[in-house]
Amino acid sequence: MKNQNPDIERLKEGCLSWCNMMRAEKNLEELAELPLGRQGDPRSCPCGKATGLSVGKTCWFPIDPEGRADHSNRARDLPTIVTEFVVAFDRGQIPELIDPDAPTYLNAPYQGLGEVKQ
Repeated sequence: MKNQNPDIERLKEGCLSWCNMMRAEKNLEELAELPLGRQGDPRSCPCGKATGLSVGKTCWFPIDPEGRADHSNRARDLPTIVTEFVVAFDRGQIPELIDPDAPTYLNAPYQGLGEVKQ
């Protein structure tokens, strides 16, 4: 589903491109679109589900065999466009990718740069 905001569409396209690059490294098929995901969860957000990685706001980690972020490995920085996507998704600005059946981990207002965004 397309978002009416061209900036959001740019973020979705850039994020999908990165996810497909990460999938290619694992010899997985390319995705035509990002999957639905859960806000605030690095493993079940659209990026995490698409790549099988733990994807935070600024970095990503591999997932260990128990399904947890493998912090024994060095965090890898995300491209800026993916960081912007994650922030927009967690803020609810990409509702077409929010899984309506998944509970959110975002129980408090978003806090960033010293201010609270409602």
